[in-house]
Amino acid sequence: MDKKMLTIIGGILLIVCFFLPYTSGFVGNFSGYDMVFGKMNPEKNWEMYLWVLIPFSGLMLVLGALNNGKYILGRALFCWLPLLTIIYEIVRAKMESGGEFMDMIKTWGYGLWVSLVISLILIFYNPRPRTV
Repeated sequence: MDKKMLTIIGGILLIVCFFLPYTSGFVGNFSGYDMVFGKMNPEKNWEMYLWVLIPFSGLMLVLGALNNGKYILGRALFCWLPLLTIIYEIVRAKMESGGEFMDMIKTWGYGLWVSLVISLILIFYNPRPRTV
Protein backbone atom coordinates (compact mmCIF):
# COMPACT_ATOMS: atom_id res chain seq x y z
CA MET A 1 0.00 0.00 0.00
CA ASP A 2 1.45 3.34 -0.95
CA LYS A 3 1.55 6.43 1.24
CA LYS A 4 -1.26 8.23 -0.60
CA MET A 5 -3.76 5.39 -0.20
CA LEU A 6 -2.81 4.86 3.45
CA THR A 7 -3.27 8.58 4.13
CA ILE A 8 -6.71 8.60 2.52
CA ILE A 9 -7.87 5.52 4.42
CA GLY A 10 -6.36 6.78 7.70
CA GLY A 11 -7.95 10.20 7.30
CA ILE A 12 -11.37 8.69 6.64
CA LEU A 13 -10.97 6.41 9.68
CA LEU A 14 -10.06 9.39 11.88
CA ILE A 15 -13.25 11.14 10.78
CA VAL A 16 -15.41 8.03 11.32
CA CYS A 17 -13.86 7.30 14.74
CA PHE A 18 -14.99 10.72 15.97
CA PHE A 19 -18.54 9.35 15.89
CA LEU A 20 -17.67 6.05 17.64
CA PRO A 21 -17.59 5.68 21.45
CA TYR A 22 -14.58 7.36 23.06
CA THR A 23 -15.72 6.34 26.53
CA SER A 24 -17.43 3.20 27.74
CA GLY A 25 -18.35 1.53 30.98
CA PHE A 26 -19.83 3.21 34.00
CA VAL A 27 -19.45 6.71 32.54
CA GLY A 28 -21.61 5.77 29.56
CA ASN A 29 -20.89 5.48 25.87
CA PHE A 30 -19.98 8.91 24.56
CA SER A 31 -18.54 9.57 21.12
CA GLY A 32 -16.18 12.41 20.36
CA TYR A 33 -19.13 14.27 18.91
CA ASP A 34 -21.10 13.83 22.15
CA MET A 35 -18.13 15.00 24.18
CA VAL A 36 -17.86 18.23 22.20
CA PHE A 37 -21.40 19.13 21.18
CA GLY A 38 -23.64 16.97 23.33
CA LYS A 39 -24.19 15.47 26.73
CA MET A 40 -20.61 15.45 27.99
CA ASN A 41 -20.08 19.19 27.56
CA PRO A 42 -23.12 20.99 29.03
CA GLU A 43 -21.08 23.93 30.39
CA LYS A 44 -19.20 24.31 27.06
CA ASN A 45 -15.70 23.80 28.42
CA TRP A 46 -13.22 25.10 25.83
CA GLU A 47 -10.84 22.16 26.30
CA MET A 48 -13.46 19.74 25.00
CA TYR A 49 -13.30 21.47 21.62
CA LEU A 50 -9.78 20.10 21.19
CA TRP A 51 -11.39 16.77 20.26
CA VAL A 52 -12.46 18.43 16.99
CA LEU A 53 -8.80 18.45 15.93
CA ILE A 54 -8.99 14.70 15.28
CA PRO A 55 -11.64 14.74 12.49
CA PHE A 56 -10.25 18.05 11.21
CA SER A 57 -6.83 16.43 10.81
CA GLY A 58 -8.45 13.48 9.06
CA LEU A 59 -10.22 15.80 6.66
CA MET A 60 -7.03 17.74 5.90
CA LEU A 61 -5.12 14.48 5.32
CA VAL A 62 -7.74 13.23 2.86
CA LEU A 63 -7.88 16.55 1.00
CA GLY A 64 -4.09 16.80 0.85
CA ALA A 65 -3.68 13.25 -0.41
CA LEU A 66 -6.32 13.80 -3.07
CA ASN A 67 -4.51 17.00 -4.05
CA ASN A 68 -1.40 15.00 -5.03
CA GLY A 69 0.35 15.45 -1.69
CA LYS A 70 -0.03 19.23 -1.46
CA TYR A 71 -1.05 19.75 2.17
CA ILE A 72 -1.92 23.17 3.54
CA LEU A 73 0.46 23.05 6.52
CA GLY A 74 2.27 19.80 5.83
CA ARG A 75 1.38 16.15 6.24
CA ALA A 76 3.44 15.71 9.39
CA LEU A 77 1.43 18.29 11.34
CA PHE A 78 -1.90 16.67 10.49
CA CYS A 79 -0.51 13.23 11.35
CA TRP A 80 0.74 14.34 14.76
CA LEU A 81 -2.29 16.44 15.77
CA PRO A 82 -4.62 13.50 16.61
CA LEU A 83 -1.97 11.79 18.73
CA LEU A 84 -1.07 15.00 20.57
CA THR A 85 -4.76 15.73 21.18
CA ILE A 86 -5.34 12.28 22.67
CA ILE A 87 -2.23 12.53 24.86
CA TYR A 88 -3.22 15.99 26.11
CA GLU A 89 -6.76 14.92 26.96
CA ILE A 90 -5.52 11.77 28.73
CA VAL A 91 -3.04 13.74 30.84
CA ARG A 92 -5.68 16.37 31.63
CA ALA A 93 -8.23 13.73 32.64
CA LYS A 94 -5.64 11.97 34.82
CA MET A 95 -4.73 15.21 36.57
CA GLU A 96 -8.38 16.07 37.20
CA SER A 97 -9.46 12.66 38.46
CA GLY A 98 -6.33 11.71 40.36
CA GLY A 99 -7.31 8.04 40.11
CA GLU A 100 -5.38 5.04 38.88
CA PHE A 101 -4.20 5.15 35.29
CA MET A 102 -5.22 1.55 34.62
CA ASP A 103 -8.76 2.29 35.83
CA MET A 104 -8.88 5.22 33.42
CA ILE A 105 -7.76 3.02 30.50
CA LYS A 106 -10.69 0.69 31.17
CA THR A 107 -13.11 3.53 30.40
CA TRP A 108 -11.69 4.21 26.94
CA GLY A 109 -13.98 3.19 24.11
CA TYR A 110 -12.96 1.54 20.88
CA GLY A 111 -13.25 4.82 18.94
CA LEU A 112 -10.42 6.31 20.99
CA TRP A 113 -8.29 3.16 20.62
CA VAL A 114 -8.75 3.09 16.84
CA SER A 115 -7.94 6.81 16.59
CA LEU A 116 -4.79 6.26 18.62
CA VAL A 117 -3.62 3.32 16.48
CA ILE A 118 -4.44 5.07 13.19
CA SER A 119 -2.54 8.19 14.21
CA LEU A 120 0.50 6.08 15.14
CA ILE A 121 0.35 4.26 11.80
CA LEU A 122 0.09 7.54 9.90
CA ILE A 123 3.09 8.94 11.76
CA PHE A 124 5.47 6.01 11.49
CA TYR A 125 4.52 4.25 8.24
CA ASN A 126 6.89 5.48 5.57
CA PRO A 127 7.08 3.08 2.62
CA ARG A 128 10.00 3.07 0.25
CA PRO A 129 9.27 4.44 -3.20
CA ARG A 130 8.74 1.82 -5.86
CA THR A 131 11.47 1.34 -8.39
CA VAL A 132 10.22 0.56 -11.85
